[in-house]
Amino acid sequence: MAPISCGIDFGTSNSTCALVQDGIVGLVPLEGSALTIPSAIFYAADKNIYFGRDAIDAYIEGDEGRLMRSLKMVLGTSLIDERTRIGSRSIKFTDILGAFLRHIKSKAETNAGQDITDVVMGRPVHFHDDDTASDALSENALLQIAQSVGFKNIRFQFEPIAAAFAHEKKLQDEELSLIVDLGGGTSDFTVIRMSPHRKIEDDRTGDILSTAGIRVGGTHFDERLSMKDFMPPLGLGSEYRDLFNLAKIMPAPMSVYANLSSWPKVHFAQTAAAIRETEELIKQSLEPKKLEKLLSIQKSQGGHAYLQAVERAKIALTEHQTHTEIFKKLDIHVPTTRQGFESSINGEITRISGAITQCLRDAGVAENNIKRVVLTGGSTELPVINHLIAQRFAHAHISKDDKFGSVGTGLGHYAQSTFR
Repeated sequence: MAPISCGIDFGTSNSTCALVQDGIVGLVPLEGSALTIPSAIFYAADKNIYFGRDAIDAYIEGDEGRLMRSLKMVLGTSLIDERTRIGSRSIKFTDILGAFLRHIKSKAETNAGQDITDVVMGRPVHFHDDDTASDALSENALLQIAQSVGFKNIRFQFEPIAAAFAHEKKLQDEELSLIVDLGGGTSDFTVIRMSPHRKIEDDRTGDILSTAGIRVGGTHFDERLSMKDFMPPLGLGSEYRDLFNLAKIMPAPMSVYANLSSWPKVHFAQTAAAIRETEELIKQSLEPKKLEKLLSIQKSQGGHAYLQAVERAKIALTEHQTHTEIFKKLDIHVPTTRQGFESSINGEITRISGAITQCLRDAGVAENNIKRVVLTGGSTELPVINHLIAQRFAHAHISKDDKFGSVGTGLGHYAQSTFR
């Protein structure tokens, strides 16, 4: 058989895989007929492991076990070399990421009908802001994980550049373009000359004028919305009395709420130590009923479900000005507004706009030189992002098609030219 290669977009929120077979590049169904799979894994108490939507469903249905999402965000952090407790087991984070990547590889091999050893892995321009050492560690960790699951020939490509490769095949003429890739954990930008007449295997160094990236993405938007609207009903902002000085009133600690609002850190809000801390605070709280609702979530390991409601609200606010999430068991109604949400992420939007400015400056081009803006990644669905792009690049064509699959497809095209 002819060798087969693939390109894998291992995303913070969702992942895709493009197969290169018989000269054709196409995305592989990773879960039923779906071409994307949520980057989630569920370790059940019976030691079965579930992935993607199956993992989330098992958790929501109340199966005993541990759900983990946004796996990619541990790359380049101290967690990558640590272990985490899952039931009676202690598992390394590298092994958890490896299990998910092995699952994608298995799906691709089943589709191809043979083993696959050649892969192009997507990576953000920067895993971490202004930290080249952590960037190198992150890529090296991903390299070792890919090797551990059986890939032998491994290449990396920046995700926004991969998106450009996927889009330029649709053009009629050369265009100076800006790629805006807003993922779950990072936002990446590339100024590139795209042309249907160039081939990926050509030396494209001169066409890639600049790249930029920041550690801001959809999961950070979730955190902001959660802290603003979803954590106050659980006691964020409430106060409690000092046991040793009852006249002294102090604000409730924020750490449990910050953890409960973060996909990679939800587990830390539900540990035995975190539960004990809440139980003690209830005794001193001026609003104990709110903390009792927090305790209920902690004891039932309901953090992911609560955070999923935050994500659901964020998505709903892309279409509607207002949205309310109702938690009947907790007797909680959480009203949200698009205006309030956008206000809460103003700092992140400012950073995204600043990164675009820096990318253009590094390329030596003005905004009106850009003829096409390619939007990719789920967070580009947000109205505030679309408004920002439309305002800054009113003269340019805005390409919004295939927001979730273009990076994986582009990685597949790059794999096709790399492995021959």
